[in-house]
Amino acid sequence: MEQWLDSFYNFKGFGPATLSQPVTDDVIAQYRGKLPNTVLQLWQLYGWSAWGNGRLWLVNPADWDEDMELFLEPTGLLEQDAWHVLARSAFGDFYLWGEKSGPAVRVKCNYGQIYPDDCSADIAEIGMERVAQLWFRTLSYSYCDQKDEHGQNGGFDYALKHLGPLDHDMLYGFVPALALGGPLKFENLQKLNAHVHLQILASLAEPEMMLDIGKVAGIK
Repeated sequence: MEQWLDSFYNFKGFGPATLSQPVTDDVIAQYRGKLPNTVLQLWQLYGWSAWGNGRLWLVNPADWDEDMELFLEPTGLLEQDAWHVLARSAFGDFYLWGEKSGPAVRVKCNYGQIYPDDCSADIAEIGMERVAQLWFRTLSYSYCDQKDEHGQNGGFDYALKHLGPLDHDMLYGFVPALALGGPLKFENLQKLNAHVHLQILASLAEPEMMLDIGKVAGIK
């Protein structure tokens, strides 16, 4: 097992993959050159599947393009790169891969916030594959979790215990939605159809573009 995959699978505890859907060779060929071979290798080995007991989902980008575009369209990001949904969290966060920018955008759909992190300079320096492998190596349970009103993680464990596991088209969402003034309390989480809930969230308010922290800190 390659070092980056061993870190993601074993050290970070995201393995084993569950609820795997096989990916055909035709689909692999369709995304060759658009997504890094690192990602396509995971698809070939494990399919589109749940990781970390459902904390993180590697997905078919085509299934989520419409939802992703609803959040990006008001921001102008759709004109800046060709984006693909690399993964999503149990709470509907999107992790996007840009063909030029790498793993450059995280969409926190519950909050209506978009976090840019342009990795094009890193790709130029160390290559697309190394950037992708570092992304998987740096993932953690806490990065995919949901905080409560006190800023404490634990939303996933709470939801899994009280609502049960998710399937490919489900997520844990707040009802009422945070954008409607719903409280940030785990007991307000429900298991919902992901596509329906994400489209509702996108309609409630224009997403807020957050700062690219790397650029602000002068490290890019």
